[in-house]
Amino acid sequence: MTAGHCSRATLPASADSHSLFTAGIRVSGVTETLSDDEIETHLPADWERDGDEIVRVYEFDSYLAGVGFAAGVGGLAEEAFHHPEIIVRYAEVEVRLTTHDAGGITTNDTELAERFDELAD
Repeated sequence: MTAGHCSRATLPASADSHSLFTAGIRVSGVTETLSDDEIETHLPADWERDGDEIVRVYEFDSYLAGVGFAAGVGGLAEEAFHHPEIIVRYAEVEVRLTTHDAGGITTNDTELAERFDELAD
């Protein structure tokens, strides 16, 4: 077994996909979508809701700084097996998150958004 890949059968009974995602472990299964109130509560600062997605635009001093950030976002997303839409512009990067399998916004989205914010800081 390689890092980041595990079978549910090898996990302790107390493990759930939420805690495993936070630990950076890839799991299968669909997380429930958040209610409107839960989205408002869990939405990180500087992120906005756009329908069934959460969105943030990060600003940078140069194009290459934004490209570097986008590469980091891609790495974190791949580790989490959660793939956002990333749009790179001259001095900004737009990131959009949703959980397609669940049909909307889940804790996977809000927690990954927080990890992207940590990367940007």
